[in-house]
Amino acid sequence: MAVEDLPRTGEWVRYLQELLERAGYWNEERSEEYEPTLQEAVRSFQLDHHLGADGVLRGAVWAALVEATDTEPHNIEIDWEEDYPEIYALATATDFDDYLHRVVKIDPVVFEDEEE
Repeated sequence: MAVEDLPRTGEWVRYLQELLERAGYWNEERSEEYEPTLQEAVRSFQLDHHLGADGVLRGAVWAALVEATDTEPHNIEIDWEEDYPEIYALATATDFDDYLHRVVKIDPVVFEDEEE
């Protein structure tokens, strides 16, 4: 994809400008136009982050921008036992018999050989 192939307008441009501003690469008034000044700001960001300075917004550029401007810690608390009991049972199985009993819900005895 070339710069010319980018959609030139839209709310996404304003979001890009916000991210660039938070990263220290944009100090102009925000608009919804992908202008040469904005392209140059993207290019500068790419250069500084070793992303190939072509001004094209690929996934790696967006990811680097989000990472560079992310100041909030990611504290996600998941109650695995309550919210995902199947995964919790699998992850906490102590051995194959325990796995069969708690996850598959089969009594492990059915797999034992009968004595003849």
